[in-house]
Amino acid sequence: MVEHVIAWSLRYRAIVLLCAGAIALLGALGVRELALDAIPDLSEIQVIVQTNYPGQPPQSVEDQVTYPLSVHLQGIRGVRVVRSSSDFNFSMINVIFSDSVAFPDARRRVLERLAQAGVIQGKTIGVDSTTLEANAALRSIIRRDTKETYQEFLTRLAQASEIETPTRADLAKLDRQRKNKGSNKDWEHPYDPDARIAKMKDGRTHLAYKAEHAVDLGEGAVGAVVAVTLPGADQGDTTTFLPTLATAAANMQAVAQAPQAAKQMHPQRLGEVVADKGYHSNDTLRDLDEAEVRSYVPESDRGRRKWAGKERERDAVYANRRRIRGRR
Repeated sequence: MVEHVIAWSLRYRAIVLLCAGAIALLGALGVRELALDAIPDLSEIQVIVQTNYPGQPPQSVEDQVTYPLSVHLQGIRGVRVVRSSSDFNFSMINVIFSDSVAFPDARRRVLERLAQAGVIQGKTIGVDSTTLEANAALRSIIRRDTKETYQEFLTRLAQASEIETPTRADLAKLDRQRKNKGSNKDWEHPYDPDARIAKMKDGRTHLAYKAEHAVDLGEGAVGAVVAVTLPGADQGDTTTFLPTLATAAANMQAVAQAPQAAKQMHPQRLGEVVADKGYHSNDTLRDLDEAEVRSYVPESDRGRRKWAGKERERDAVYANRRRIRGRR
């Protein structure tokens, strides 16, 4: 049987080559349309506890920080293994869970043990965000409605403007004349729909993610991260501020369900909020004031303000301003 197949292939070489080329072409087209990762995510469900102990050698960090915390993190439900390492000034503890544990549950269980160890107070929460450049090219974006690439879209616009065969210079000129050409409502990346078109801190426009952290601050706190949210990179800080605080409050409420953890935490949880001036807005400060949360958010110099019909916003802004300028 094999001999006949080989003989037929040698006799009709052109047909074999055409079939092989067609298969290769179909495979290349299929790769472009493939929406799934070729390599599955095999990473473990783990929570990393990183500690800082400035000015201390590895042995001191191990004896005074790493080992006591590692012992305290043993015995958490669903944990397979706890690994730790110590170095100059810091240590890292990896709490690895079984695959049946969801990551939010794993993080909550670790936070509960840290609260029992007395390293989470929960009264003062600091919020900050960072924009991370996505591993996706901006030139690969497609239209959400027609699934056209950016080049195909510009070509269609040029042809609609009676330019039958547009050159690259024609397309560049047409692109410069367009407004809102990088709108996330119109464009997405075909293989990374979570990435958003955003301006980075260095002024470049790129596909990016946004990670926002809520950190435990204040007296007795050690800077534990109590919540992490991943909003779209195109959303402003004033938009994502309150949802991140709500996530932090929900996490601390879940941690406080354990009596031993609640005993170590501050009785007034989420009583104060600290953020940079990018989070300052009238509506945000008003909502915090209505929730009886003391805000410490610096504001930019906006000159003389008009408060007609905005008395509640005015009172919240002035109270925040007094706290910023005064002593705690």
